[in-house]
Amino acid sequence: PGLSETACNLSPTRSRTTVAPVNERRRYARRTARIVVGIETETRKDRAGLTTDVSPAGLLIRSPSKFEAGEKLKLRFRDPCERHRSIEVFGTVVRAQTEPNQFLMRHVVAVRFNGHVDALEHLPLAS
Repeated sequence: PGLSETACNLSPTRSRTTVAPVNERRRYARRTARIVVGIETETRKDRAGLTTDVSPAGLLIRSPSKFEAGEKLKLRFRDPCERHRSIEVFGTVVRAQTEPNQFLMRHVVAVRFNGHVDALEHLPLAS
């Protein structure tokens, strides 16, 4: 069955589309969403993060764990529209930075998925 905007509730944080500048290279609109993500690398298991924005092609994560650009990740999270379903996707860190003024979630990581994640294409737009 198809997903509708009313079927997908991301409370307590509402989903919001970020409009990219004209010279932006992204193919998909990013939507603000807070989703808990399990993160694994080849050598580290049981890491976690919280998304700040998502798209079908990738996401931005804040994490207490540090990751490096080029690092391969395996990500697991609940489908925001069908909570009984879990999504597992592989991706690559395309940007990593540390925000020293942050205490816990100081590492910001941009991840590009190895493929398209259809479930993230159907997140609702903010009203």
